[in-house]
Amino acid sequence: MNLKKINYRYNRIISDKSPSFINRVYQIILWGISLFYGMIILIRRWIYDIGLLPTRRIQIPVICVGNLTTGGTGKTPIVRYITEQFSKKGKKAAILTRGYKRVAMEENPHQPLRVIYNELGSQSWTHIGDEPALLAQMLQNTPIFIHSDRYQSALAALKSDSPDVLIMDDGFSHRRFHRDMDLVLLDVTEPLGYGYLLPRGLLREPVSSLKRASAILLTRCEKGQSYQKIEGLLNKTGITCPVFRFIFQPGPLYALKESNSDSWTASTDPLLAFCGIGNPHGFKKTLETASITIADMMIFPDHHTYTSADIAQMEELCQKKKVKGLVTTEKDGLKLKGLIDKSPFDWFCLPILAQPENESKFLEFLMGDNIHSGRNP
Repeated sequence: MNLKKINYRYNRIISDKSPSFINRVYQIILWGISLFYGMIILIRRWIYDIGLLPTRRIQIPVICVGNLTTGGTGKTPIVRYITEQFSKKGKKAAILTRGYKRVAMEENPHQPLRVIYNELGSQSWTHIGDEPALLAQMLQNTPIFIHSDRYQSALAALKSDSPDVLIMDDGFSHRRFHRDMDLVLLDVTEPLGYGYLLPRGLLREPVSSLKRASAILLTRCEKGQSYQKIEGLLNKTGITCPVFRFIFQPGPLYALKESNSDSWTASTDPLLAFCGIGNPHGFKKTLETASITIADMMIFPDHHTYTSADIAQMEELCQKKKVKGLVTTEKDGLKLKGLIDKSPFDWFCLPILAQPENESKFLEFLMGDNIHSGRNP
């Protein structure tokens, strides 16, 4: 069984979409492992809460954009939005990220790697990680520092770029480094990871950990929809921080190869959709919002590295479905370089832009005194 099938089967089990006796057995086994994992998380949290493990600080504001669950909640569009808002205010930001699944090639991999778009040169996304590569492409004048120790990245940023603010990508559980503001993202399509800790569910920490948050951002909201059920659940759990709703809007579709034909139109021609991200169903929802007709959809594991065999498989499905082209996310699109140049099909990318439902209220919170009143490290 390949990784794609294992991932699909695992998600069917934890989501309870395929109830059966054998799946119930798997759920009980996973639940037992979750209990052990939860004990470790609670002990670790207690050690930080009482100060047995140190939390290091720096002299400029640090904003963390993080998750309570695994999988895609839309951190990259949010990080982009926040960085652009500081830029509009004349504030220089630097981004700190881990660079998940990257292949370190620098002489000293223990030192933070500084990346900026105009200085990338021949470095591929495999060297810096797919998400940092995408952020560098989106925010071409913003330095990005890649290292598992965010404090070391922060020191490197202060030394080389003297930023006004640091934005930490995916660091809610990284308590070794103090944040002045913790923004925790919850995807409204599955906000609490099926209600269980890993591996029975998708929660990295108990829901009570949200008490450390400065604010909660509900992502993939629909304009005018009510999310009182989710917000009420947070209130019952004792979460009193502000809650902001973010709408993910599709940007203009663009071609991934120069030889794309000009004959495709969204109103008449269906496309084959594919992606290797944490929340593929969120991408499908965005395609529907953009009025793109989906003939079929292929789902790959998160952070998937595409091969010529994958391309051939997708082209074969295109022929079977009689479609002219394919559409994917920006993160997946940057990994197709050199693989689709000779493809007879058209390849498109759909950008996703984050927009707060109440922008003035969110910006007042983001830029105001709240940034200097972080709750817990």
